[in-house]
Amino acid sequence: MDIQKAFGLKVQQLRKATGMSQEKFALSIDMDRTYYASVEAGKRNISICNIKKIADVNCKNKLHIFPNQAE
Repeated sequence: MDIQKAFGLKVQQLRKATGMSQEKFALSIDMDRTYYASVEAGKRNISICNIKKIADVNCKNKLHIFPNQAE
């Protein structure tokens, strides 16, 4: 699995754990819903600034947002 797809799946897993829809989550981090959905789908090469926005909501330990490549 490529890194974008693995990252997207991890982000989706973390968002679902919050109980938020894609739309609510995207709004909470000031990101367009369609852009956010494409990140979860593994179709975006997301910037580090946007990764930080997602991590700030989802992760106490920011490294948890990065998928384990052994998975």
